[in-house]
Amino acid sequence: AVAQRLSPLLGEGESLSRLGGDEFVAVISPLGSREQAAQLAQRMLDALRRPLTVEEHEL
Repeated sequence: AVAQRLSPLLGEGESLSRLGGDEFVAVISPLGSREQAAQLAQRMLDALRRPLTVEEHEL
């Protein structure tokens, strides 16, 4: 579920992997500025804040 939410935010050639438990790592292309990194991080957090529905139950 986490990968499904975060993968669309990544560009071509970038990847997302689960390290274990609730830890993930994203391998991304170099960003041009800290602001771009902060924007990507915010988009990822926003994607994870949305409720998750599993078998008609919202988590």
